[in-house]
Amino acid sequence: MDNQAGASKGIGAMPAKDVPAACLLRIKRDIADFNADPPPGIFIAPEENDVTNINAIVMGAKGTPLEGGFFHFYVQCTDRYPLQPPKVRCMTTDAGRVQFNEHIYSSGHICLSTLNTFGATWSPAQSLSSVLISIQSLLCDVHKFQDKAASDRFESILQHEMIRVAVCDTVEACLQENSPFAQTLKDAVLKKFTEFYDKYESVVKSRLHLTGTQMNDPARFNAGTYQFEKLLTMLQGLKQKVAEKNEAAAAKADT
Repeated sequence: MDNQAGASKGIGAMPAKDVPAACLLRIKRDIADFNADPPPGIFIAPEENDVTNINAIVMGAKGTPLEGGFFHFYVQCTDRYPLQPPKVRCMTTDAGRVQFNEHIYSSGHICLSTLNTFGATWSPAQSLSSVLISIQSLLCDVHKFQDKAASDRFESILQHEMIRVAVCDTVEACLQENSPFAQTLKDAVLKKFTEFYDKYESVVKSRLHLTGTQMNDPARFNAGTYQFEKLLTMLQGLKQKVAEKNEAAAAKADT
């Protein structure tokens, strides 16, 4: 899965041993606070040997075109944290071919004042939780067009690419033995996939008639041809794989 591989190389990871003790303590406290009260639809996993590098899955919020999507963000807390914001990159871009938001580029760059990349509102009072909540809010703030037809077309494109990249590709990656995700993230994604499956299938079935037509993205983010019929087959196949995995795990637990 191209958009997930080599995450830690994308920002420039720094060994935890080079980070001041006070910085490490703050990062660990932020992680502990997050785990004690996790924001809805957000999951994190620090890298095993370096808590300054954190993989996060941010789900699209309920009631938005991206509802149920799994968006991978790579977070690096530098040795200046929390005096300076963490560096964050969006990894769910299909290797730079997909953009879901005008402020989250296909390169992975995020324009957000909390990160001091679009204005500068960061303060040490912010935390890992507040950063990821802000990113979730930004992600789901879908561009609105005055023309309803353009808005409807844009929503169809977002949901097509969300199902293709932020659901199918991510779930497939979580099923692989060499998955780039920690076990906690894999478990969270596969559980939520099962919970949201009916929603995914409903979205795809409602747009099967678009299969084979051009996307014509009014925001000019994405290009291509709708493949909703293929997505339906992919979803159904993943549902079967996840069910088989769960059955195997249950059988193993019983032995």
